[in-house]
Amino acid sequence: MLDEHKQKQLAETVPLGMMETPTHLKYRDQITAQQAELANLGEINQKIQPLTTDQLQANFPDMRIGVTDLDPNYLFQHHQIPANHQKVIIIVCPMDYEKMITAPSLTSATEILKSYRDGGERVIKLTRYLRDKGYDVLPHHPMGDINEYHHILMPPHAVAAGLGERGRTGLFIDYIYGPTVRLAALTTSADLDNTKGEHKGITEFCHRCRYCVRYCPPNALPDGTYMEEVESGEPMDFKINAHRCFQYFKQHQGCGKCIVNCILAEPDTETIARRMNRISSWYEKWVVSGKLDEMYAQELTSQT
Repeated sequence: MLDEHKQKQLAETVPLGMMETPTHLKYRDQITAQQAELANLGEINQKIQPLTTDQLQANFPDMRIGVTDLDPNYLFQHHQIPANHQKVIIIVCPMDYEKMITAPSLTSATEILKSYRDGGERVIKLTRYLRDKGYDVLPHHPMGDINEYHHILMPPHAVAAGLGERGRTGLFIDYIYGPTVRLAALTTSADLDNTKGEHKGITEFCHRCRYCVRYCPPNALPDGTYMEEVESGEPMDFKINAHRCFQYFKQHQGCGKCIVNCILAEPDTETIARRMNRISSWYEKWVVSGKLDEMYAQELTSQT
């Protein structure tokens, strides 16, 4: 269970400029309307219709969806998720790379707000669909409920659903769209099959890449290596300096430098796929095989 300290920090971390333009105000009004709509949905269909994960994905081919078990370790203290909700449906919402590379700027801040709006539209569609099928659903808008409260931490559930991995930035990196994404979610009583994805070694590669570190304006990202964790297979705990990150975020038009300067942040999915395959090959050759020490010995030899 998560305490609400992070919740309060996030609520207070609103980038200057988020309300500076008519477009920002339009998106914010649309998001507020979405949150109100989700809070006042009608009755659930009393006749339950059978539903599988494959059917759900087939009905929404334009959405990237994952399903996993609800993890109580990633719920906030005062969440209102019903006890019969054992599944989480994660929705990946890609952002426009060309707009995000301008970060920090009004252009990138606008794109972030737009992605929240787009995520809200997806949540509404899935919520109505599942309720019409007779299933209890609690929608989780990317910007929280009508009171701006988040009940669930989405990135760990996205990883568990096999959609991607956690990077050095502490953020979620999607297998198809890379790190330039936002997440939305639903918790539900529907007994759906979990989706699975093959671990590609992104997290392990992050321990030696450190490319994003040099581009973090407030120097909030960890720059160390995690050899022991990689060799033992233990989770890597990339500790971000949240205070530095949040303060910079508040003082500028948001940020996103670490996202767009990741080697997996590219404007087209073909380039992301090629780089993802190279990382996966590195992971198989050196980490899975247990030859990581050999690789570092070769690197040290070549430097002398």
